[in-house]
Amino acid sequence: MGGTFVSGDPVATPLATTPEDTSAQRRVMNVFMIVDTSGSMSGAKIGSVNQAIRETLPELANVQRIQPGVEIRLALMSFNSAAKWITPLPEPVDRTTFVNFSAGGGTNAALAFDLLSDKLSRKAFMNAVGGHYAPLILFLSDGESSGGWESKLDKLRANRWYQCATRVAIAAGKEATTPEAMRLFKEFTENSEMIIYADEPDKIKSFIVLVSVHASKWNSSHATPGAVGGNAAAANTGGSAPNPIAQDMQNKTPDWWKDLKNKVTFPALPPIN
Repeated sequence: MGGTFVSGDPVATPLATTPEDTSAQRRVMNVFMIVDTSGSMSGAKIGSVNQAIRETLPELANVQRIQPGVEIRLALMSFNSAAKWITPLPEPVDRTTFVNFSAGGGTNAALAFDLLSDKLSRKAFMNAVGGHYAPLILFLSDGESSGGWESKLDKLRANRWYQCATRVAIAAGKEATTPEAMRLFKEFTENSEMIIYADEPDKIKSFIVLVSVHASKWNSSHATPGAVGGNAAAANTGGSAPNPIAQDMQNKTPDWWKDLKNKVTFPALPPIN
């Protein structure tokens, strides 16, 4: 998980014929934000997300500036009744122009997982010549998804980049703490400790900024470069993915998260009936 440096593609597939990114051949830290923009996110919630991204960009640019040889890139996806990449490619944070999300429609996480699976490849978003630190995937939603997401998540779990990524879920509001919504978050993170409850809109903003900045700073400064065979991406070599409900809390919790929780007290999840 966090702190892993991946020198090549964990899937070990041939390179695509499309050009690779050779910008200074720096090691890249990709931050993926997968944001629920359904109608229930309208108003204060989506406003908090928009403000969070505007505040996160200069913070991440500062992390990049003080760590030579590191490039932090942001990949934004919105999902509601449809899903789309807001950034056609992950964009360097010091050159990203963000246009506010708007909210409307239903909630279909299956489409989001499908899009993410397609881009976690050296043929797509993970093509930096200088290699990649383990990416951060931040998933935010405020309620239950329509059906069919389980099979798409199973496909995503087979992706080695996903396996070595740090995955955090933000449950935005009490509607996001129903048993079905929490099942999705647990399946996504495979570790319930990595689910954050944002019980108020201003905390949505605070937690997006905190997690994005802290994970990027830690991963890109504490990781040690290594061969593909010696990192977390190669640890799970095949077979079915573990059941996150049965094996809850048995997956590794990254050091950056432990460090952050020593500094910040997050709201406790409310009882789930």
